[in-house]
Amino acid sequence: MLGVEGENGHCRPMTALAEDDRSPLWFFTSRENELVRRLQRPARAVAAFAAKDHSVFASIEGELHLISIRP
Repeated sequence: MLGVEGENGHCRPMTALAEDDRSPLWFFTSRENELVRRLQRPARAVAAFAAKDHSVFASIEGELHLISIRP
């Protein structure tokens, strides 16, 4: 689940991708996603993670940046 700090109740299920052990996490979504529409500038992000086998549970904080990739 990914959300912007202070946006009560607006966390969204997302899939995170990482390039390396300590790389940034990447989330891909459409421009029509409500979270993207609310993100006008970098913002504090909150995320919750649970592994499929329940071996890991995590609460993550960081900064969320919008990077637009246009074809």
